[in-house]
Amino acid sequence: MAHACANEPSRFSDSVYLCLSKNSSIPIITLRPLTVTLQRILMTDPSRRNVQLYPWYEFLFGSFFWVPIFFLFFIKNLDLEQVLLLESIYFFSVVSLEIPSGYFSDALGRRPTLLIASGCLAGSYTLFLLADSFYLFASAEFLLAAGIAFHSGTNTSFLYDSLVDLNRQDEYGEIEAAVGFRVFLAGALGAVLGGLVALSDSRLAYGLSLVTTLPMIGIAWIYCEPRSTRRRKPDPGDMRRQIARCLGLIRQPVLRWLLAFGVVMILLNHVPWEFFQPYLHLLGADFEFSADKTPLVSGVYTAMTMILAAMFAKYSMRIRNRVGLLPVLFFALLLQTLLISLMGFLLSATIAMAVLFRSVPRAIMTAPINAAMAPRIPTEARATWFSIQSMLGRFAFAAWLSILSSQTGGGETASWTELSSLLQKSSLVAVIGGTLLLLSIPRELRSRSSPSQKTSSGPELSTRE
Repeated sequence: MAHACANEPSRFSDSVYLCLSKNSSIPIITLRPLTVTLQRILMTDPSRRNVQLYPWYEFLFGSFFWVPIFFLFFIKNLDLEQVLLLESIYFFSVVSLEIPSGYFSDALGRRPTLLIASGCLAGSYTLFLLADSFYLFASAEFLLAAGIAFHSGTNTSFLYDSLVDLNRQDEYGEIEAAVGFRVFLAGALGAVLGGLVALSDSRLAYGLSLVTTLPMIGIAWIYCEPRSTRRRKPDPGDMRRQIARCLGLIRQPVLRWLLAFGVVMILLNHVPWEFFQPYLHLLGADFEFSADKTPLVSGVYTAMTMILAAMFAKYSMRIRNRVGLLPVLFFALLLQTLLISLMGFLLSATIAMAVLFRSVPRAIMTAPINAAMAPRIPTEARATWFSIQSMLGRFAFAAWLSILSSQTGGGETASWTELSSLLQKSSLVAVIGGTLLLLSIPRELRSRSSPSQKTSSGPELSTRE
């Protein structure tokens, strides 16, 4: 049997040895490549280590195994009115935590903020495994919201600050695009596995998500706080001054318009995700395939969606460099508006295939719009700024969900007539929002959003998730 031998090499941690006799042994499992890699990572420059570990942290964060089944899971345990209320609780919770979490990140550090995010996700998934009442579901949603909020803005600021330490901030947009590619691939893998295990029990998808939070906590622990963001404990008035500082940035026409565009797109990007699972369920009933297979179908479909989005995320900065920022942003807006409208007017397998592109708008716009904003925002306000943008977008969607929930019949499932009405009203919001954005593009953004603007540093507008 395998055990340590008297004459075993001193580097016993690199291998597991099989004793052949008292004085001889052979390695049966070697861990040296793993330990050498870990040693190299731990011994490298702290900021360089951050950049090396960041894609893996984001990959784990993005593997939401529950995404293809969460609505179906909720609807099995709650009625439609409660489900929409539960989702509005989630979004209002994110809204209430966005600015405090962003301020916490700017004032006390990126690393502790990401540790809190990972811990909240672990708590949320544990509660989902145990939930048997609306109140436990609501508590799990609150912790999920906390995990998302503390991650939001801090992750991208953490990368940018680490690159500043290395004098590599010009690489920010390209690295974010590459990380976005990995995140969407993680989502694809998570969707397939989540849909597969949900055939047995939907709660298992949350169990898999719980497992991924453990290495996330480990990576966040290994992270080192970027030198540019190390802060002393602030006094109670600092949050008000921080918010005032960010509100002052809104006086810049370009930042103000990009903020508004980001808010509108956060709202619109959530619509097809929120309503596609009941759409698919109704489509399945129409084609008479077993409802028991819906989680797997939804998982495979979501994986296909993520793979498509991954390709657009990977090349988003190249596309931006070729055609300019504004064409990329309005392509994202028009595509999402079209998909929401098609879902609202037609219950069709063809439309379901078209909605494979629902994550493309977020994939293609995230790296370019973040890279356009980040150099314009001071380091001490960057996470708070991104948190404010996320807060406003999620608040808008939470408010919209609340309005829509008040117009449902409160039945156990949504009928096609009911779902169609909700989606058509959402498409109208998209048209109005897009028109206002088109009419309000600042002159500076028009003149500088050209294919020739390829760098992401400095005050010039040119060039992130």
